[in-house]
Amino acid sequence: MRLWIDVMTPKQARVFSRVYKEASNRGHEVLVTARDHGETSEILEMESVPHIVLGRHGGAELHSKLKAYAERALLLADAVIEFEPDVLISLSSPEAVRVAFGLGIPIVSMNDTPHSTFVGRLALPLSDRIVYPAAIPAHLFLRLGADERSLRPYFGVDELAWVLDAIMRAWTPGSEPRGLAVVRPEESQASYLLRADGESVVEPCIRVLMEEGYRVVLLPRYESQRKYFVERYGDSVEIPSQAVDTLKLYLEADVVISGGGTMSREAALFGTPGISLFPLNVPLHVDEFLSSIGLPLWRFRDPEAGARFLRFLLRDPAAYRVDPRPALSTLENPVQVVLAEAEGLVRNSSP
Repeated sequence: MRLWIDVMTPKQARVFSRVYKEASNRGHEVLVTARDHGETSEILEMESVPHIVLGRHGGAELHSKLKAYAERALLLADAVIEFEPDVLISLSSPEAVRVAFGLGIPIVSMNDTPHSTFVGRLALPLSDRIVYPAAIPAHLFLRLGADERSLRPYFGVDELAWVLDAIMRAWTPGSEPRGLAVVRPEESQASYLLRADGESVVEPCIRVLMEEGYRVVLLPRYESQRKYFVERYGDSVEIPSQAVDTLKLYLEADVVISGGGTMSREAALFGTPGISLFPLNVPLHVDEFLSSIGLPLWRFRDPEAGARFLRFLLRDPAAYRVDPRPALSTLENPVQVVLAEAEGLVRNSSP
């Protein structure tokens, strides 16, 4: 099988690094294309995944997003026409899905963010298979134009794809506070958060951590965020100059705080308390699912409420840590699911 994987974000670089390695182990020929966005390419390099960078993130302005979409679609078309893939796998990449559809290439889209309606409306109606966590109600994808026959729910979360091996290999019980907190700001340039203004949603928690004498490692998504936090906090927070191995940080941290969902879910999968401050007034079904199976994850729409809970948690952070392995043993690995769907589409489309 000739497999095309498109990678748009740092999270996707994590999950598709594992898909690439498993597909290669199965003897498939793989082309990985990536968008110039955040630490995406750095993570792929760190994971030793050969890739070509095509196109850029469109930034915060709608007209810039549209132009970046069109430019990237053209670049992808040239690369893909030469490679002649049998199937595309992406995390609902609008550009890649449009190119694949135009060239008659079967499409497998992963998706765990039905609240990202613009991306969903562009990618899901054209997808032959949609692989998504079963905790998310199917009607949320159907209302974005997905074909009911394309839906493939699985019992798990996307983050399991890249954390499972590290957890099973390196997890050890912790009984003493370590004095380390990891913080990730919100996705301030996402289409569904363009109206966000004022200070970052993570700042009330940063102030609590500083008052409690914590070492704060902050991982900005954009250079503009880096500049903002340096100006606000100077040397009071640590901001790495390049992509870091966050999985090691989760093993050492007392708490992980995110303005989105991915990093707090990653932490919870390690048994480390995760706090999500995702600001939209929409349910995060995957967060609720992880909490329901006993993993330490909390979500607050109000940043001040999250800061109050954090202050309470820091009284005894070790008490909130759990051994995640029993819960993880019940889950499906999305790497296996998405490759099985891709292989099935190729078999069914062969003459």
